[in-house]
Amino acid sequence: MSSTRGQTTRPVDTEAMRADARRLLGPDAQLPTHDEVHDVTLQLRGHVMLLIPEVLRCADRLPSDDVPRACALAGINEARRRLNASPGMGLPAAIAHAQRLARSVNALLDHLANLKRQDLLMDPAITAALVTTPTAAAAYAAGRAQARAVRRGPVDAIRRQHQRDAYAALTRAAWTYLGDAGSVTHLVQVVHRARLKDHELSPATRYRLGDLCLSSNPITKDDLADALAPAALPPAIDHALKWLEEASPTWQQDIRDAGRLDDLARAESVVALEGPDHLAELAEQLRRRAVAVQHRWAKTAIGPFQPPRLNETDQEVPSDELIARLKEAIQGFTRAARVYLNSH
Repeated sequence: MSSTRGQTTRPVDTEAMRADARRLLGPDAQLPTHDEVHDVTLQLRGHVMLLIPEVLRCADRLPSDDVPRACALAGINEARRRLNASPGMGLPAAIAHAQRLARSVNALLDHLANLKRQDLLMDPAITAALVTTPTAAAAYAAGRAQARAVRRGPVDAIRRQHQRDAYAALTRAAWTYLGDAGSVTHLVQVVHRARLKDHELSPATRYRLGDLCLSSNPITKDDLADALAPAALPPAIDHALKWLEEASPTWQQDIRDAGRLDDLARAESVVALEGPDHLAELAEQLRRRAVAVQHRWAKTAIGPFQPPRLNETDQEVPSDELIARLKEAIQGFTRAARVYLNSH
């Protein structure tokens, strides 16, 4: 058992914890099966929950401006976020969740070892043995302050570079997405303007249209005519289909491909971690506007000409306006990131 500030805690078996983390990480990782992943995840969660208070106790013994302390607190925040995260659906998502917990176990163990080394240097007995005169005490204090500044300088420089890389990655992904989505805006607008009216459709027709949207094959004029029978194909849709076929025979796939924002979503999540808060909020706003575009594009590609649902508030916003709003959000984030980087 160990004791810190009068509190008794369970001993931390660092070797066993690292061994459990190694099972999921590295080239020799032994990934759990469907039957094992639940128990492995619970074990790693237990390690993280045991390590967090240990790291906190060691961090509390150091000055508030100590760099290892700040890094450890950041690691604790990330570990807590992973504890609260959902493992997702399916075995691959569950394994990825367990691997993130394993990385937090390793990170917290590293922080714990580093903090204990820092704590040892600040031990009063060691300080008293090293410093025996007022002049030496002043030199010792100055040396510690200088050492902290020396350590803080490279750490701050690395952190700024990480932030710069994160902001650049998000900006690059956002402009790429805007270009891809914007290139098919004219196709989306044609489909959007020719949508069916909900009050004109019978329940059976709505069912056939919904079933048609589940097909992975491109929707043709004949498909829509069959779904709408015995009613005739509206002239607006007939005209729109002819225009779309002339503009691009693969117009549905073109719209579907242009709506993918995986790279943008990943980049935004990194900015959310790097911060600061005002840039994380702008990045979140950027992502929300990109998602609004994605939703419109996906509806257009998967269920072309479907009538709007009652709860679809974005249907009144023109497609080109959605693109303009996204562009405005990208420019706003870029300006704010530039100001922040140039002032720090």
